[in-house]
Amino acid sequence: MKYSVDVKEINYGTIVVDAKSPEEAIEKAEAGYTMGNTVWQSGEYELSDAKRVPDRSRDAR
Repeated sequence: MKYSVDVKEINYGTIVVDAKSPEEAIEKAEAGYTMGNTVWQSGEYELSDAKRVPDRSRDAR
């Protein structure tokens, strides 16, 4: 049997940038985040709501 399980993930990290203002720092950090330049310190996750997935292979006949 297959099940679909919901996942909630929260991570905490930092991105170090050179900038002339807080606004520029946030812009550069967003660019760095999308490029995968975040240093992750910690995180947490939660799994919930397991639902059975119907087996569709029998329907293909």
